[in-house]
Amino acid sequence: MLFSTPTAAISAGFLALHVYKYQMLSVIAMAMSVTVGAFLAWSLVGGFIHRPLPRFPRVLREGITESEARNMVEKSVPYVNKGLAYVHRILSGKDAFMSVVISCSLFFASRVLATVSLLGLVYAAVVLLFTLPKVYHMYSAEIDGAINMFRQKATFLYDAYLAKALKMIPTAQQATPAESSTTVKKDE
Repeated sequence: MLFSTPTAAISAGFLALHVYKYQMLSVIAMAMSVTVGAFLAWSLVGGFIHRPLPRFPRVLREGITESEARNMVEKSVPYVNKGLAYVHRILSGKDAFMSVVISCSLFFASRVLATVSLLGLVYAAVVLLFTLPKVYHMYSAEIDGAINMFRQKATFLYDAYLAKALKMIPTAQQATPAESSTTVKKDE
């Protein structure tokens, strides 16, 4: 069986949203509205029937302490700095090949996202997430053979064409240091 239960449930949810013309954000907003309304009703009616509200997590009751926030920021700073350095390297053109690859990838993504709704894209990603491992498990030998053949052809094409084209792109050369005034005086 290729489809699993989560895939079938997600497919049913996607079809229901698509048939009834709902958007995912409106469904999320409606679910949040129902949740807030239910808690409001519980708090109002709970006072009459002496039922307390359910227990909420400490974060909702008290918030985040300053030490927890500082700890989260200290842990995330190296990753943010690495990401910013990578973005700088791409935007400054120091890695021309990667800049071209990212530019073309973003262009392709913009073309795909212009034709597909966000809900459809999420649906496709979830279906692929649940079906691709099963398909790979069933046909792993054939898939590995096709990947190796593709890798060999891609390596041949890179060696034959792309490597030559990349060598023709000029690169920055090291600046030679200027002559000092003492070497100029010795020559005279």
